[in-house]
Amino acid sequence: MPIIEIICLANSRKHSGRCVAGVRTDGKGWIRPVSIMPEGVLQDRHYTLDDTSEAQIYDIIRIPLDKPNPQPHHPEDWLIRPETWELSSRRLTAEHIALLKASLTLGPTLLGGVEDRITYPASAGNDIPSHSLALVQPENLHFIVKSRKSGDKQVRVIFDLMGTQYNLAITDMEWEPRLRLKELGTYTLEDFGIPSSESPLLTISLSEPLLSEVAGENRCYKLVAALFLAPTGWNQSEYPIETPAIVAPATTKRGAKHKVEEAVAEATETPSSLIRVAVAGAAGRMGREVVRAIMEAEGMTLALAVDHQNVGVDAGELVGLGRTGVPIVEDLASALAVIAVDVLVDFTLPDSVFNNLKIAIENGVSPVVGTTGLSQEQLEEIDRRAKAKGIGAFVAPNFAIGAVLMMEFAAQAAKYMPDVEIIELHHEKKLDSPSGTALLTAQKIAEGRVNPPTSLPSNTVEKIEGARGATFSDIPIHSVRLSGFVASQEVIFGGLGQTLTLRHDSLDRRSFMPGVVLSVGLRN
Repeated sequence: MPIIEIICLANSRKHSGRCVAGVRTDGKGWIRPVSIMPEGVLQDRHYTLDDTSEAQIYDIIRIPLDKPNPQPHHPEDWLIRPETWELSSRRLTAEHIALLKASLTLGPTLLGGVEDRITYPASAGNDIPSHSLALVQPENLHFIVKSRKSGDKQVRVIFDLMGTQYNLAITDMEWEPRLRLKELGTYTLEDFGIPSSESPLLTISLSEPLLSEVAGENRCYKLVAALFLAPTGWNQSEYPIETPAIVAPATTKRGAKHKVEEAVAEATETPSSLIRVAVAGAAGRMGREVVRAIMEAEGMTLALAVDHQNVGVDAGELVGLGRTGVPIVEDLASALAVIAVDVLVDFTLPDSVFNNLKIAIENGVSPVVGTTGLSQEQLEEIDRRAKAKGIGAFVAPNFAIGAVLMMEFAAQAAKYMPDVEIIELHHEKKLDSPSGTALLTAQKIAEGRVNPPTSLPSNTVEKIEGARGATFSDIPIHSVRLSGFVASQEVIFGGLGQTLTLRHDSLDRRSFMPGVVLSVGLRN
């Protein structure tokens, strides 16, 4: 059972997992490591390296393999062993670059033809090309973002190879979601900050066979499994002794964009991927807004959607943004065991959020929580667990920027006007009263007071119990639950001959999304 070293040239989307492929460093061609799962799909436990990072383009990786598992359409497949992959290096040598150049498919035909697919009779499955992977250096590369009849976005890469034009779908984990965020139209690498002087490379892979409309006929489509920049020295006749790799697009896990030159400057810097986000309560009203916000945000990608409703429905289709390949699943713990996630955003109900947070932290996933109703004891336990795991945990009663400012302004006003009451107004389906925002506002006011509030007369009478509202630190809080509201709050200060009212209204659940995205980006 060999351990074979490869230069990683693809880590692309494949159904609910990934497809990894690369060129052997011993010069014996391509390898596509596959698992025993359907269609050989890899999960994060397979392609996570011994330093806990993910396999990246140009990584030199040693993979424990079991035996060759060639398929008629995928002759390069090898079964993996259940052992951790080892990262040998993230620096390409002159020998590596020479090997990559020798592996180029020059064209004009690509994987057996000039079409975007290979068609062959199902009864003669061996009658297709002897290889299903190719490295190409394209000309006139550009992207097309267009709309399907269903309304979904379709993204494709168009390029020339020795005078033949190809128009292929893209499954690259970095570029596909980035392109889906664009408006319909045509784009070049320069539109993404990559100068025209850079040389792009593509890894092309055949898909799994699909039965076509012609009876007894199979089709394998050609896919752009990876798009990246050629390494430094690519166009030189002689190479430096050791050359660092460049990965495009150069984007950190927090979405900060860097120039290509900056990626080259630090040879030991590890290229990092998008922040992978899970959404609990994804089918609910707030959850759908979170899914939409994560899909549209730069620097992050939707990796998992959890809910007990709409199970099996694609999360992107549910929110009207098109197919993402992320179906809604019901069990968070089972999903986190096989899907790589960096952050869990939870907008579920108070009776489920605490258990979700414990599961997330146990799996090393940083929680961002917008569900209120957690007790102080539960918050303290979450804090202890997160610190023990060395990860961040963010719990906020309100993610609207205006609401946060309202609370800060109230704390400032309390220094000069200690007499205050709070009225909070929410939709009729909000389960807890008073709201977490009202309680936090009251806490900040109490901490900001310099003088005590004016005492009410001792003979004050409530003709109906609760008429004066609930009380927190001598601050009356009144809760309104009516259809038509999303989330509103008034903080009314009283003084000699004057009043001061601070009010914030969330008129749409989208008001919370900038704060959610900001919190995900600050996960540590």
